[in-house]
Parts: sequence; structure tokens; C-alpha cells
Amino acid sequence: MTVFLMHHLSAVGKSTPSGHANIPSQLNNLGTSYLRRFEHTGDLQDIDHAISYHQSAVKSTPSGHPDLPSRFNNLGSSYACRFKHTHYSPDIQNSIASYRQGAQVNGTPSIRLGSAKLAVKLSSVHDDSHCLNDFALAISLLSEVAGLEQTIHRRHTNLHGHTDLVGSAVATALCFNNTSFALEWLEQGRCLVWNQLNQLRTPINNLLLKNQSLANRFINTASALESYGARSVLSIPSAHATLADDISLQDDTRHHTIHATEYKKLLKEIRALPDFHNFLQPPKSADILSSLPSDGPVIIFNIHKTRCDALALIAGIKEPLHIPLENFTLEQAEELQKTLRFDLLKQRDVEDHDRIPQRVRLNPSSMPFVLEELWYKVVQPILEALGYSVRHC
Repeated sequence: MTVFLMHHLSAVGKSTPSGHANIPSQLNNLGTSYLRRFEHTGDLQDIDHAISYHQSAVKSTPSGHPDLPSRFNNLGSSYACRFKHTHYSPDIQNSIASYRQGAQVNGTPSIRLGSAKLAVKLSSVHDDSHCLNDFALAISLLSEVAGLEQTIHRRHTNLHGHTDLVGSAVATALCFNNTSFALEWLEQGRCLVWNQLNQLRTPINNLLLKNQSLANRFINTASALESYGARSVLSIPSAHATLADDISLQDDTRHHTIHATEYKKLLKEIRALPDFHNFLQPPKSADILSSLPSDGPVIIFNIHKTRCDALALIAGIKEPLHIPLENFTLEQAEELQKTLRFDLLKQRDVEDHDRIPQRVRLNPSSMPFVLEELWYKVVQPILEALGYSVRHC
């Protein structure tokens, strides 16, 4: 099937006039076909062809074209695939660079976020000096991906699959002792998951009050861009396509390009307005620390599979206080949660069986255990780091 497809694409490509709008798409599809064949054959000549065709597809795609992010993605995947077999260092660097470019150019936010996450995945291992910048770019795209014109339920749906991004970013920032990034990203993650309505809806409401025309243009452009982004970017032109089909395809591509360019232009225009410089961007660490209550510290947790930490925010202190929770893990947190949940369900089953209404009470043997674990592994390290005297029982 793959061989047939490649012959078909080659035939279509040869019969396509020079400069035709379909040429970049055909080059991209040829590269993908060679990549798929390499995954089955292991023939290095196939992956060389894949990289060559994907490079040509990127070069022949006009700047600002909405399919450019996905074509950079495919080029990055081809480089990464060859690196896995040859361990040739420039290949992995070229892969990361391709993914980064795919995240930065104009295009559908969800596709750009996918590129940014792929760059993060590789740079965390092969280019740690730049991985925090890759995380910052990925997180900055979360608000755009959520979709300002969508309902809250739909925004959560759009963010499905990205839930681990913030936790991983924070854990990595703390490994590099960058508490400012960690705080900014924790706040961004908290807003996206727990306070999404305020974080994503309020800026648009404020913009509607400030400049209704600009706000409506941005909402309509964001909606149209995601709609065009849903079309298949890997669709194969038919050898029997009519002139009307070609015109329709080119019209769709042209409209997609216009919306992608307009989206980025509108973001820049909105952020140039007074009080809107952080529109759809996470709040800065300095802004968060400047508005803290004076009656006690604020503690923020990041419980991740790689490490667990707390940040203490104290009024008058310019940097968050980092408190590693060295004896606590995500697995332990999940086990404690399961223990409490099991006892609650067991107690309710007993009450239902007896048909006697009672207050839900936990198994007395489990609650002290849970509290003791949380005290020694979470609460006590935080109190000691804050300078409180802790009496040991």
C-alpha cells in the first residue's frame, strides 16, 4: 500500500505544473510515505528520502502558511526517527529545531502546542540549556488552545491530554532552581484547571468593554482558525481532481492563511493596548508576589511523578521559598487518597445496609495513619523551612 501511494504521489507530482499550490502538500506526503516505509524496512535510504522531501515541503511552503507548523512537525519526526537508528547528534538537534519552529510560526494553536511539547520532550534530554524556554513557549500556548469562544466544558475538553505539561514544567524549573518560572507556571496551571472561567473569560470581557470591535474580531478569528485547522493537512490530491476541486482547495488554504496571520496580528494589537500587555499570558512572578496577604504565607504544591515540592510565598519577600518534599511521592499521595476513598465507600455501604442515617466516619485505624504520613512528609518539612518550632511527639 505504501509503495503504491508513493508511486501515485510521484506520478501526481510529475504531472503538477511548477509553482502549483499542491506541490508542497505532495512533497510532504511523499516524505511521510518514506518515513512510514522506513519504520517497516529499516532501510536508511528511505529515511534519507523522507528528510529530503520534508525539507523540500518546508522550503516550498510560503511564510505564514497555516500548514507550516505541521510540516515542521513532520520534518522533526523524520530527523528524530533517523537519530534513533544512527545516534548521529546533529539529527536530534535538527529535530528539536524543527519542532521549535513549528511552535513559533503562524498556524493553528493546537498544532503549534503539539510542536512545542515535542520540542520539550527532546530538549529535556538532549538540550537542557534551552528546555525551560521550550516549556515557556508550550505553556504560553495553553490559553490559546483552550479556545476563548468556547464553553468552559469545551475548554477543558480542548486541554485534555495536556494536564501533565504544567507539573512537568514546574518540576524541571525547580531542578534548575528557577523558582520564578515555577511560580508563574503553577499559577497558570491553577488558573487553567481550577479557575479557567476567570483566567480565560475575564480578559475577553475586559477587552469587550475597552474595544468591542477588536474583541469580536479576535473571537471570530480564533474560532475560524481552529475550524480550518480541523481539516486534514495530509489529504492526498486526487489524480482525477477537477479544476473546481483545485480552486476549492486553494481557497481553503488561502482563507486559513489569512486567519492564521490575522490571529497573530490581533494578539499583537491587543497586547499593545494599555493594561493588556499580558493578554492570554501567565502572570509574572513579581506581579503575584506583590499582591500577597500579610497575615501569613501562601503554600503552593507541585506533586509530580518526578519530584514533589512546595513553594512558600511570603509578603515582602521577592522570591518564592522552595521547599523540597524529599520523602513524599506522587504514588504515596495516590495511595493515601485510595485509603480514604475506600473507607468512605465501605462506611456508606454499611449505612445503606443498616438503613440507619449516620454521619460518615472514617475507619479510626486509617485516619491517624493518613494524618501521620502527611504530618511527617509534608507539613513538618514546610513548618521547619518557615522557621516554626515543631514539637516532636
